[in-house]
Amino acid sequence: MKILPEQDRPEGHVWQPRKVLYGLKQASREWYTKVHKVMVGLGYKASVADKCVFTRVDANDHLIIVAVYMDNFLFISKSLKFVKSSKSEMSGHFEIKDLGPAKWILQMELNHNTLNSITILSQSQYIEEILEHHGMANSRPVKTPMDPNITLPLLATPEINVTEYQQCVGSLMHAMV
Repeated sequence: MKILPEQDRPEGHVWQPRKVLYGLKQASREWYTKVHKVMVGLGYKASVADKCVFTRVDANDHLIIVAVYMDNFLFISKSLKFVKSSKSEMSGHFEIKDLGPAKWILQMELNHNTLNSITILSQSQYIEEILEHHGMANSRPVKTPMDPNITLPLLATPEINVTEYQQCVGSLMHAMV
């Protein structure tokens, strides 16, 4: 960062930025610190299992869950009125833009069934992308992927690219978790 010529700086002193600059290592930590401070100040509690999930119960026993990922907030509650009031509370601290009901989040599709009051999560598109990336998009599913009576010979070297295999298995494990 260059100092403007008209700025006066004593010898041996450095300038400290007032805000964390986007892209620096500590930027995400500073963002979380701000989010946590605001959420706790508004009466939310951070989840023990995931520090980016906050919960709060109002006077009418309505539960709201706010999931924070990157600079996005996902509000989950049975009470739409409670969601709207929570968003308006937070709009004083963050720039909130309502994009309507969530359809996609973290590569998962959300299908809302309002008649049964359930939401179904699907990762089918993510898995299809993994299969296509690894050249297995045209594979056919079978109950037993190989004849169980075949005896395989012991190979001195693998016939597949070990790194690509590990990437494929790792991607599928990510979907599984």
